[in-house]
Amino acid sequence: MAYAAAVEAYSRGLVLLEARRFRDAIECLDQAIDAFDRGMLEPDSRTRFAYFKRGCAKLELQQFEAAIPDFDRALELDPELVLAYAQRGRSKARLSHYAAAVEDFDAALALEKDPNDWSRDPLVDLALVDMQRGYSFEHLGRNAEAVAAFQQAIERGLSKELATRARKARDAIAGADT
Repeated sequence: MAYAAAVEAYSRGLVLLEARRFRDAIECLDQAIDAFDRGMLEPDSRTRFAYFKRGCAKLELQQFEAAIPDFDRALELDPELVLAYAQRGRSKARLSHYAAAVEDFDAALALEKDPNDWSRDPLVDLALVDMQRGYSFEHLGRNAEAVAAFQQAIERGLSKELATRARKARDAIAGADT
């Protein structure tokens, strides 16, 4: 596949992903990634995002095991790709690998220390990462940490619906501990 065709496949994959045509998006991203793996494309931001976006498509299709290696590869190419940590954490949580999920959520939050930092990734919703951490802590029986994570999610400004869910989860866990 020529360079221009690989870039076109990458771009088409992103459009298909946005249209929620996940299987078609994976097929296009496979083509772009194949060109990278064969050395036809130099690693650049498109490369890391091709792996990341393919992982996201697999996550949406509930192919959690298959999504993780794509997030791993995206992180090999860019160890500070906050979104990849967050999505890999979601995949691990869906596989009931809660301790590993918490590690990824913690890594995402550690990279996003200052929500007012101009360089922070605007696509990372720290409140949702905290909420997912809360559920993972709850499954691990680490109730105090779960309550704190849900509280942090609420304070970061969840939507009304999600804030209500976080409050209910926080209050149920806090009530169970008394």
